Amino acid sequence: ILVFGYASSSGTYGLTISTPSMSAPSVSMTPSTSNAPSTVGDRCNGATLVDEGYYVGSTFGLPRDETEASPCSTSISSPGVWYRLIGTGMDMTVDTCDSTTTNYDTYIAVFTGDCGASLRCMGINDDSCGLSSSITWRTEIGVEYKILVFGYASRSGTFGLTISTSRTSPPSVSMTPTVTQPPSIVGASCDEAIVVTEGSYRGSTAGLYVDAAAASPCRSSISSPGIWYRVVGTGTRLTVDTCSAATNYDSYLAVFGGDCASLSCVGINDDSCHLQSTVTWLSQANVEYVIFVFGFSSDSGDFGLNIRSSNPIP
Repeated sequence: ILVFGYASSSGTYGLTISTPSMSAPSVSMTPSTSNAPSTVGDRCNGATLVDEGYYVGSTFGLPRDETEASPCSTSISSPGVWYRLIGTGMDMTVDTCDSTTTNYDTYIAVFTGDCGASLRCMGINDDSCGLSSSITWRTEIGVEYKILVFGYASRSGTFGLTISTSRTSPPSVSMTPTVTQPPSIVGASCDEAIVVTEGSYRGSTAGLYVDAAAASPCRSSISSPGIWYRVVGTGTRLTVDTCSAATNYDSYLAVFGGDCASLSCVGINDDSCHLQSTVTWLSQANVEYVIFVFGFSSDSGDFGLNIRSSNPIP
Protein backbone atom coordinates (compact mmCIF):
# COMPACT_ATOMS: atom_id res chain seq x y z
CA ILE A 1 0.00 0.00 0.00
CA LEU A 2 1.46 3.39 -1.01
CA VAL A 3 -0.16 6.52 0.40
CA PHE A 4 0.94 9.72 -1.28
CA GLY A 5 -0.40 13.14 -2.30
CA TYR A 6 -1.67 14.81 -5.43
CA ALA A 7 1.13 16.75 -7.19
CA SER A 8 3.49 17.80 -4.38
CA SER A 9 0.88 17.75 -1.63
CA SER A 10 1.72 16.16 1.74
CA GLY A 11 0.13 16.06 5.18
CA THR A 12 -1.50 13.90 7.85
CA TYR A 13 -3.88 11.12 6.91
CA GLY A 14 -6.02 8.46 8.55
CA LEU A 15 -5.72 4.94 7.05
CA THR A 16 -8.36 2.31 7.73
CA ILE A 17 -7.83 -1.34 6.76
CA SER A 18 -10.86 -3.62 6.95
CA THR A 19 -12.34 -6.79 5.49
CA PRO A 20 -14.74 -6.45 2.54
CA SER A 21 -18.33 -5.59 3.40
CA MET A 22 -21.44 -4.25 1.67
CA SER A 23 -20.54 -0.69 2.52
CA ALA A 24 -17.25 1.07 1.85
CA PRO A 25 -15.01 1.55 4.89
CA SER A 26 -15.03 4.99 6.41
CA VAL A 27 -11.77 6.91 6.70
CA SER A 28 -10.72 7.65 10.29
CA MET A 29 -10.43 11.32 11.18
CA THR A 30 -7.93 10.61 13.97
CA PRO A 31 -4.45 11.92 13.10
CA SER A 32 -2.66 8.66 13.76
CA THR A 33 -1.69 5.47 11.99
CA SER A 34 -3.58 2.45 13.30
CA ASN A 35 -1.69 -0.74 13.91
CA ALA A 36 -2.08 -3.34 11.19
CA PRO A 37 -4.20 -6.47 11.84
CA SER A 38 -2.90 -8.81 14.53
CA THR A 39 -1.33 -11.19 12.00
CA VAL A 40 1.02 -8.35 10.97
CA GLY A 41 3.61 -7.33 13.51
CA ASP A 42 3.03 -10.05 16.09
CA ARG A 43 6.31 -11.69 15.04
CA CYS A 44 9.71 -10.15 14.34
CA ASN A 45 9.70 -11.34 10.72
CA GLY A 46 6.37 -9.56 10.18
CA ALA A 47 7.45 -6.26 11.78
CA THR A 48 5.55 -3.21 10.50
CA LEU A 49 7.78 -0.61 8.80
CA VAL A 50 7.37 2.79 10.47
CA ASP A 51 8.93 6.25 10.42
CA GLU A 52 8.82 9.29 12.67
CA GLY A 53 5.20 9.77 13.78
CA TYR A 54 2.46 8.39 16.02
CA TYR A 55 1.04 4.87 15.84
CA VAL A 56 -1.80 3.18 17.71
CA GLY A 57 -1.61 -0.56 18.31
CA SER A 58 -2.86 -3.33 20.56
CA THR A 59 -1.30 -6.47 22.00
CA PHE A 60 -4.62 -7.80 23.27
CA GLY A 61 -5.31 -11.38 22.18
CA LEU A 62 -2.01 -11.83 20.31
CA PRO A 63 0.12 -14.98 20.70
CA ARG A 64 2.95 -14.95 23.22
CA ASP A 65 6.62 -15.87 22.65
CA GLU A 66 8.68 -15.94 25.86
CA THR A 67 11.96 -15.75 23.91
CA GLU A 68 11.13 -12.59 21.95
CA ALA A 69 13.07 -10.25 24.27
CA SER A 70 15.83 -12.76 25.11
CA PRO A 71 18.61 -10.68 23.46
CA CYS A 72 17.93 -8.15 26.25
CA SER A 73 18.22 -10.98 28.83
CA THR A 74 14.49 -10.81 29.51
CA SER A 75 11.94 -13.63 29.38
CA ILE A 76 8.44 -12.29 28.80
CA SER A 77 5.00 -13.68 29.49
CA SER A 78 2.96 -11.09 27.56
CA PRO A 79 2.15 -10.69 23.85
CA GLY A 80 3.92 -8.04 21.81
CA VAL A 81 3.88 -6.08 18.55
CA TRP A 82 6.99 -5.59 16.37
CA TYR A 83 7.92 -2.51 14.35
CA ARG A 84 10.99 -1.72 12.28
CA LEU A 85 12.51 1.58 11.23
CA ILE A 86 15.56 2.83 9.38
CA GLY A 87 18.19 4.93 11.17
CA THR A 88 18.76 8.52 10.09
CA GLY A 89 22.01 9.24 11.93
CA MET A 90 20.14 11.26 14.58
CA ASP A 91 19.01 10.53 18.13
CA MET A 92 15.69 8.68 18.01
CA THR A 93 13.13 8.22 20.80
CA VAL A 94 10.34 5.64 20.90
CA ASP A 95 7.84 5.82 23.73
CA THR A 96 4.37 4.77 24.86
CA CYS A 97 3.99 7.81 27.15
CA ASP A 98 0.64 8.96 25.69
CA SER A 99 -1.66 8.17 28.63
CA THR A 100 -4.75 9.04 26.59
CA THR A 101 -4.15 5.92 24.46
CA THR A 102 -1.83 3.60 26.39
CA ASN A 103 -3.99 1.76 28.90
CA TYR A 104 -1.63 -0.84 30.42
CA ASP A 105 1.88 -1.27 31.89
CA THR A 106 4.14 -1.43 28.84
CA TYR A 107 7.70 -2.49 28.06
CA ILE A 108 9.75 -1.42 25.01
CA ALA A 109 12.84 -3.18 23.65
CA VAL A 110 14.97 -2.05 20.68
CA PHE A 111 17.21 -4.38 18.66
CA THR A 112 19.54 -4.46 15.67
CA GLY A 113 20.32 -7.40 13.43
CA ASP A 114 18.22 -10.03 11.71
CA CYS A 115 15.31 -11.72 13.46
CA GLY A 116 16.17 -14.78 15.48
CA ALA A 117 19.57 -15.60 16.95
CA SER A 118 21.22 -12.59 15.27
CA LEU A 119 19.18 -9.96 17.16
CA ARG A 120 21.25 -7.74 19.43
CA CYS A 121 19.80 -5.69 22.28
CA MET A 122 20.10 -1.90 21.92
CA GLY A 123 18.04 -1.13 25.02
CA ILE A 124 15.01 -2.07 27.08
CA ASN A 125 12.76 0.02 29.34
CA ASP A 126 9.81 -0.50 31.63
CA ASP A 127 8.59 2.52 33.61
CA SER A 128 10.11 5.68 32.12
CA CYS A 129 6.89 7.75 32.24
CA GLY A 130 4.55 6.37 34.85
CA LEU A 131 3.81 2.78 33.81
CA SER A 132 4.79 3.51 30.20
CA SER A 133 8.13 3.19 28.47
CA SER A 134 10.70 5.24 26.54
CA ILE A 135 14.05 4.54 24.87
CA THR A 136 16.41 7.02 23.17
CA TRP A 137 19.44 5.99 21.14
CA ARG A 138 21.79 7.34 18.44
CA THR A 139 20.87 5.75 15.11
CA GLU A 140 23.20 5.00 12.23
CA ILE A 141 22.19 6.01 8.73
CA GLY A 142 20.63 3.13 6.80
CA VAL A 143 20.68 0.65 9.70
CA GLU A 144 17.40 -1.14 10.43
CA TYR A 145 16.19 -1.28 14.04
CA LYS A 146 13.48 -3.56 15.46
CA ILE A 147 11.09 -2.27 18.16
CA LEU A 148 9.09 -4.65 20.36
CA VAL A 149 6.18 -3.26 22.40
CA PHE A 150 4.98 -5.70 25.05
CA GLY A 151 3.70 -5.69 28.62
CA TYR A 152 4.93 -6.03 32.17
CA ALA A 153 4.26 -9.55 33.52
CA SER A 154 1.32 -10.88 31.44
CA ARG A 155 -0.32 -7.53 30.76
CA SER A 156 -1.72 -6.54 27.36
CA GLY A 157 -3.79 -3.70 25.96
CA THR A 158 -3.81 -0.69 23.66
CA PHE A 159 -0.82 1.62 23.25
CA GLY A 160 0.13 4.85 21.52
CA LEU A 161 3.67 4.64 20.11
CA THR A 162 5.45 7.95 19.44
CA ILE A 163 8.60 7.93 17.30
CA SER A 164 10.55 11.18 17.25
CA THR A 165 14.04 12.37 16.32
CA SER A 166 16.28 14.94 17.92
CA ARG A 167 18.62 17.08 15.88
CA THR A 168 20.57 18.29 18.88
CA SER A 169 24.12 17.01 19.18
CA PRO A 170 25.43 15.59 22.45
CA PRO A 171 27.45 18.06 24.48
CA SER A 172 31.15 18.28 23.69
CA VAL A 173 33.27 16.98 26.51
CA SER A 174 35.75 19.83 26.04
CA MET A 175 33.03 22.42 26.72
CA THR A 176 32.10 21.13 30.20
CA PRO A 177 34.15 20.65 33.38
CA THR A 178 35.73 17.20 33.45
CA VAL A 179 35.89 15.39 36.78
CA THR A 180 38.53 12.69 37.12
CA GLN A 181 37.20 9.59 38.83
CA PRO A 182 38.48 9.01 42.38
CA PRO A 183 40.47 5.83 43.18
CA SER A 184 38.84 2.62 41.94
CA ILE A 185 37.56 1.59 45.39
CA VAL A 186 35.09 4.48 45.17
CA GLY A 187 32.24 3.65 42.83
CA ALA A 188 33.10 -0.04 42.57
CA SER A 189 29.83 -0.97 44.32
CA CYS A 190 26.32 0.42 44.39
CA ASP A 191 26.65 1.45 48.05
CA GLU A 192 29.77 3.45 47.18
CA ALA A 193 28.31 5.10 44.07
CA ILE A 194 29.91 8.41 43.10
CA VAL A 195 27.52 11.35 43.45
CA VAL A 196 27.30 13.33 40.20
CA THR A 197 25.23 16.11 38.64
CA GLU A 198 24.86 17.38 35.07
CA GLY A 199 28.30 17.48 33.45
CA SER A 200 31.04 15.21 32.09
CA TYR A 201 33.08 12.64 33.99
CA ARG A 202 35.93 10.28 33.21
CA GLY A 203 36.50 6.86 34.68
CA SER A 204 37.92 3.40 34.07
CA THR A 205 36.66 -0.12 34.69
CA ALA A 206 40.02 -1.73 33.93
CA GLY A 207 41.15 -4.11 36.65
CA LEU A 208 38.01 -3.80 38.78
CA TYR A 209 36.10 -6.65 40.37
CA VAL A 210 33.40 -8.40 38.31
CA ASP A 211 30.04 -8.72 40.08
CA ALA A 212 27.99 -11.02 37.83
CA ALA A 213 24.72 -9.93 39.48
CA ALA A 214 25.41 -6.17 39.41
CA ALA A 215 22.96 -5.45 36.57
CA SER A 216 20.49 -8.20 37.48
CA PRO A 217 17.37 -5.97 37.62
CA CYS A 218 17.99 -5.20 33.91
CA ARG A 219 19.69 -8.41 32.75
CA SER A 220 20.45 -11.81 34.21
CA SER A 221 24.23 -11.62 34.53
CA ILE A 222 27.33 -9.80 33.31
CA SER A 223 30.98 -10.76 32.92
CA SER A 224 32.63 -7.33 32.94
CA PRO A 225 33.61 -4.91 35.74
CA GLY A 226 31.71 -1.67 36.25
CA ILE A 227 31.54 1.70 38.01
CA TRP A 228 28.51 3.09 39.88
CA TYR A 229 27.29 6.70 39.94
CA ARG A 230 24.37 8.35 41.72
CA VAL A 231 22.29 11.27 40.42
CA VAL A 232 19.22 13.04 41.81
CA GLY A 233 16.23 13.49 39.50
CA THR A 234 15.21 16.99 38.43
CA GLY A 235 11.73 16.36 37.08
CA THR A 236 13.13 16.61 33.53
CA ARG A 237 14.39 14.07 31.04
CA LEU A 238 17.89 12.96 32.00
CA THR A 239 20.30 11.48 29.48
CA VAL A 240 23.50 9.63 30.37
CA ASP A 241 25.88 8.47 27.66
CA THR A 242 29.42 7.27 27.05
CA CYS A 243 29.48 8.81 23.55
CA SER A 244 32.86 10.39 24.21
CA ALA A 245 36.27 10.28 22.57
CA ALA A 246 37.54 9.24 26.00
CA THR A 247 35.65 5.91 25.77
CA ASN A 248 37.97 3.27 24.33
CA TYR A 249 35.94 0.06 24.70
CA ASP A 250 32.49 -1.40 24.00
CA SER A 251 30.47 0.03 26.88
CA TYR A 252 27.09 -0.79 28.43
CA LEU A 253 24.91 1.53 30.54
CA ALA A 254 22.17 0.64 33.01
CA VAL A 255 20.05 3.01 35.09
CA PHE A 256 18.15 1.94 38.21
CA GLY A 257 15.74 3.35 40.74
CA GLY A 258 15.33 2.29 44.36
CA ASP A 259 17.77 1.35 47.10
CA CYS A 260 20.84 -0.75 46.34
CA ALA A 261 19.23 -3.72 48.07
CA SER A 262 16.05 -3.48 45.96
CA LEU A 263 16.96 -1.89 42.64
CA SER A 264 14.44 -1.61 39.80
CA CYS A 265 15.48 -1.30 36.16
CA VAL A 266 14.81 2.07 34.52
CA GLY A 267 16.69 1.41 31.29
CA ILE A 268 19.68 -0.39 29.75
CA ASN A 269 21.57 0.20 26.51
CA ASP A 270 24.50 -1.25 24.59
CA ASP A 271 25.31 0.34 21.22
CA SER A 272 23.54 3.69 20.90
CA CYS A 273 26.47 5.59 19.36
CA HIS A 274 28.60 2.99 17.59
CA LEU A 275 30.01 0.87 20.46
CA GLN A 276 28.99 3.34 23.17
CA SER A 277 25.77 3.68 25.12
CA THR A 278 22.92 6.09 25.93
CA VAL A 279 19.94 5.91 28.30
CA THR A 280 17.26 8.62 28.55
CA TRP A 281 14.43 8.62 31.08
CA LEU A 282 11.90 11.00 32.62
CA SER A 283 13.26 11.60 36.11
CA GLN A 284 11.19 12.44 39.16
CA ALA A 285 12.26 15.50 41.15
CA ASN A 286 14.43 14.68 44.18
CA VAL A 287 14.41 10.93 43.49
CA GLU A 288 17.82 9.22 43.45
CA TYR A 289 18.91 7.08 40.49
CA VAL A 290 22.02 4.94 40.19
CA ILE A 291 23.97 4.58 36.95
CA PHE A 292 26.11 1.54 36.22
CA VAL A 293 28.82 1.76 33.51
CA PHE A 294 30.14 -1.64 32.45
CA GLY A 295 31.18 -3.45 29.27
CA PHE A 296 29.88 -5.73 26.55
CA SER A 297 30.91 -9.33 27.22
CA SER A 298 34.09 -9.07 29.35
CA ASP A 299 35.24 -5.72 27.90
CA SER A 300 36.69 -3.04 30.18
CA GLY A 301 38.57 0.22 29.72
CA ASP A 302 38.40 4.00 30.00
CA PHE A 303 35.20 5.95 29.45
CA GLY A 304 33.79 9.46 29.34
CA LEU A 305 30.36 9.80 30.94
CA ASN A 306 28.07 12.70 29.94
CA ILE A 307 25.01 13.65 31.98
CA ARG A 308 22.54 16.23 30.66
CA SER A 309 18.93 17.23 31.18
CA SER A 310 16.20 18.46 28.86
CA ASN A 311 12.57 19.48 29.26
CA PRO A 312 10.12 16.58 28.88
CA ILE A 313 8.26 16.30 25.59
CA PRO A 314 4.70 17.62 26.07
